[in-house]
Formats: sequence, C-alpha cells, structure tokens
Amino acid sequence: MWQPGVDRPVLRRGLRPVDDWQVARAGARDQVVRSDEFDADPEQLRRARRLCEDFLLVRRSDDGLNTAHLARVERMLWRALVELRGELPVRAALRQAENRVGLAAAMAQRTRELGALDRRVDEFAAALRVLADEVDPPTLRHLAASDVL
Repeated sequence: MWQPGVDRPVLRRGLRPVDDWQVARAGARDQVVRSDEFDADPEQLRRARRLCEDFLLVRRSDDGLNTAHLARVERMLWRALVELRGELPVRAALRQAENRVGLAAAMAQRTRELGALDRRVDEFAAALRVLADEVDPPTLRHLAASDVL
C-alpha cells in the first residue's frame, strides 16, 4: 500500500506503463508497505492482506461515498500497516527469547504493548469488515470519525 498523499513514481518501459508491482517496488520504505515485508510472519501477513482487501472493496464501491471520509480511513489503514510492519522484529524476538530473570519484565511489557496494538488493529479490522460487507455513507462516516488508530 502506498502512503496516502504521496505521489507514486511513474515508470515506463518503452511506451507501455510498468505494472503496479514494479512501481511499488520502486517506492521508498517510508512511502510503501509491501506484502513481502511480512513474509517472516504469516499471521501478520494474513492480517495485513485482509485489511487491504476490505479497504479495496470499499474503495471500489461507487455508492456516493464521501472522499474525505474515505481518505481518513485510508490513512488509518496506512498507520495500521506501518505499525504492524514496525513490530515484526519485536514479535520475532519475543518468539525466540528465552525467559530469563530480568528479561521477563521487559518481555511482559513488550507483550502488553503488542496486545494493545493487536486490539486496536482488530477493532479497526472489524469496523472495516462491516463497512466492506455493506458499503454505505453513514458507516464510512462513523469509521472515519473513530479514533481506533
């Protein structure tokens, strides 16, 4: 997913535009979240893909949706993906860490922080899923106004 508000690079090979994947690979890490960044954690990859799929269902809908609300939800999705990506190394380290005296407190704190992030992302995902199932302006307005992320 591209960071909302950032222009995508225009790449051309001859006279044909290059496909979206090649354009995404050309983007900087701070401008795009790629699915292959989640390859080490299949559970987080599934979460990220589901979020993107639900958002695409909403965005493709042509039910007179408010573009400002849709842009707000897209920014929320961007924050969720960036936070999930940013926590991947922490999740990997916690899976591999040995429970030693002194380390237990640090592990517990990081685990609580990850739990809080997971709850926020899950709440956003549930609201986005409801919106994707029945795309309508009031539901979009409600999600855009929420402070989940």
